[in-house]
Order: sequence, then C-alpha cells, then structure tokens
Amino acid sequence: MLKALAEVDNRDGLLKSGLFGEARLAGKSSAKALAVPADALQTIDGQPYLFIELEKDLFEVRRVETSGRQRGAVLISLGLTPTDRVVTAQGFALKSELLKSRLGASCADH
Repeated sequence: MLKALAEVDNRDGLLKSGLFGEARLAGKSSAKALAVPADALQTIDGQPYLFIELEKDLFEVRRVETSGRQRGAVLISLGLTPTDRVVTAQGFALKSELLKSRLGASCADH
C-alpha cells in the first residue's frame, strides 16, 4: 500500500475525503523483467546487449530490451532468462574484443 496524490474528476460529488479506493498505474510493466547490474549492460551500435557465458571461455553476445533502471541495476524485459549466466565483470573487455574482430585481419596485420 502507498499514498498517492491524484487529481480526479468529482463532478457528481461521490468522492469524499478519507475514502479508500483502488488505482492502477498505466504504463509499461516491469513485473516480468529481470534485473542485472548496470555494468553488465553494453551498448553496441546504439543498442543494449549482454554477454552470456555459455562455457568457461565461450560467450554469446545477446541483444536485449530494457525497461528501466533501479538502484544500480538495469531491468531486462526481453532477451534474458533466469537461467542465463550474465557476465557482470569485464563485459567491456569482451565488447572490445568483439569490436576488434569486426575490423578484420587486414587492419591488425600492419
């Protein structure tokens, strides 16, 4: 339960001070979102990604959708399951390796 202040049309005078009621907040729900540390989220080409550990030295980069931030965490609404092992440290290093691999061998052979 929480207290809220709202403007409500009461032309008919049915609402009185001190009455209780129910309200629903309109908007995007994060009830099914999973939270990950904000440092785990990487931005590549303007889109949010997470690195998922598949094996000891094998990672998958996965596009996700976020639905907000909360106390140092990012809410992930799409693209992550509760059993995924999210890389929470050194994600930037993995991102750097991924971006280097996009350059191709000819750029690194100089």
